[in-house]
Amino acid sequence: MRPRSGPSTAILVTLASMLLSWPAIAADLLLTVSPGLDGFPRPPDPTLRTIDSANGSTVGSVTISLAGEVVNGGTGLARHPQTGVLYAMLKIAGRQFPDLVTLDEGTGVAVRIGGTQDKFAGIAFTSDGTLYGVSGEAGPNPEALYTIDPLTGQSSLVEDLGAGSDGETLAFNPDDGLLYHASGSGNPNSNFGEIFETIDPATLAITNVPLSGFDYEELTALTYRDGGFFGGGPRR
Repeated sequence: MRPRSGPSTAILVTLASMLLSWPAIAADLLLTVSPGLDGFPRPPDPTLRTIDSANGSTVGSVTISLAGEVVNGGTGLARHPQTGVLYAMLKIAGRQFPDLVTLDEGTGVAVRIGGTQDKFAGIAFTSDGTLYGVSGEAGPNPEALYTIDPLTGQSSLVEDLGAGSDGETLAFNPDDGLLYHASGSGNPNSNFGEIFETIDPATLAITNVPLSGFDYEELTALTYRDGGFFGGGPRR
């Protein structure tokens, strides 16, 4: 594990993966998916939900479908910054690793792009259209940052991250051009507990962002809006 240092302080609002809705006039709404079956006593949950960011209430939902497949849930959402197309990582029955798909948020219909090679726990586009993914603890290369080809689903390792424990998620802040990575459960600001950090896509420099305030226990989703972040985690 690497030591980290940095001056910033994160403000996280706890609300499953989440993303701002589209178009901009609906900016008070968030989209979420849930992983469903994941080695825990949880049923499949192939649902795309719309959440009111003001109070966390569900204001709409559609069932996610993928032709010829059984969808158990999802582990990531990301919207292409130029096209507005919604991408998702879906957990498919009988597959070890999730599929990258495009997703119609009005109907829930998914179109498969390709299979992936790790258990991705979160995805995020940067402003130039590069898709990044972070792998979860249960994958072959846990807690690692990848780029993912949005045309094929093929991934390339960028760097190992290492800090934190269970729970990984990723978001992009277009205001400062940095990726934000949350990992872990347990003690805040511990390399073996909860950590929050920035990743510079240009230099791959990692900077710790000290956590304060409410102890959320574990984040499995993160999205940026208006100078702050919305985060989501599993129900306990």
